[in-house]
Amino acid sequence: MTKSIIIIGAGISGMAAGCYGQMNGYQTQIFEMDIKPCGLCTAWERKGYLIDGCLHWLMGTKPNTPFYKNWQELVTDKDIDAVVIGTWPYMHCPITVAALKAGKHVMCEARMACNAKEAHRMFEAARIRPQLVAQVVPSPFTLRVDKTVQRLLA
Repeated sequence: MTKSIIIIGAGISGMAAGCYGQMNGYQTQIFEMDIKPCGLCTAWERKGYLIDGCLHWLMGTKPNTPFYKNWQELVTDKDIDAVVIGTWPYMHCPITVAALKAGKHVMCEARMACNAKEAHRMFEAARIRPQLVAQVVPSPFTLRVDKTVQRLLA
């Protein structure tokens, strides 16, 4: 069975995660949500043209490829092994918790959460599932306080 990763958020980090996943033998799909919850694509009109920045389409969607209505469907797909969360920070907590509950490995881009309550919720969801990898990509802006954060979460 081919291992697969979904990446929610198609910023530079999301695109890089998709490329590295494929280079290491994973099937990857990248979904861009823009700023609207449950959105899959970014598109806008300019001077009479429709600019379609749908990353799923750009990454090579084929006929009969599953199309998901929202991120909740993505994280519950039994064919998905891991989720890379690279979307807006206000979505990090709900997606992380849902993905862990669905038995997925999770890599969440910095910033981890919008507040301490969300961070603790994410931490607890990961702690009760020790068989899953749950990783936060550190932000270079937090290097001076990382030891304090680690001490507070311990």
